[in-house]
Amino acid sequence: MDAPPTGRITRFLNVNDEVAGLARVGPIHNQVQAVMRVLKSPETAVHLVTLLEEMPVQETIDGIAELRAEGLPTGGVVINMVRPAVLDAAAVDIAATQERAGIAQVLARAGLGTAHAGGRAEQLVEPLLAQAHEHAERVSLERVQRAELSQLDLSTNELEILPDGVDLAGLYRLAADLRKQWPA
Repeated sequence: MDAPPTGRITRFLNVNDEVAGLARVGPIHNQVQAVMRVLKSPETAVHLVTLLEEMPVQETIDGIAELRAEGLPTGGVVINMVRPAVLDAAAVDIAATQERAGIAQVLARAGLGTAHAGGRAEQLVEPLLAQAHEHAERVSLERVQRAELSQLDLSTNELEILPDGVDLAGLYRLAADLRKQWPA
């Protein structure tokens, strides 16, 4: 089931206990007790979904701590909207350390203009370096957030971002990705 943000997860899941306190006997009380038995059953687990960003990861960590403190069973973490790698680590390092002239020459050899000052290849260097720097920062942030999540000692599964948004085909793709990753 979908639930509110992780900061309110235990209140949301324990609402039935509150209702049971109001209805101490009768069919409502029995219904609430049955729901709570399912929620606290060893066959049930609460799986959380997060993004590889600081606030969502911290909320996930806090949510897991709350669930554990309340004795609610925790499952795994699904990392949603993972961006595919644009450059590998070596390419990011090369882009960060290469001198501008060297990059311009590589661009010129690739047919993207001339490498001389003011040439098309030379004009592409700054934007490419800026993009490489932004990518390297994002990769670093995601690496730190993955390390934070690994401290939870829970399974993690990743779903790539769907560049065209979520449609029926994308939903099937996400389901297939989860089936491949999730332990049976």
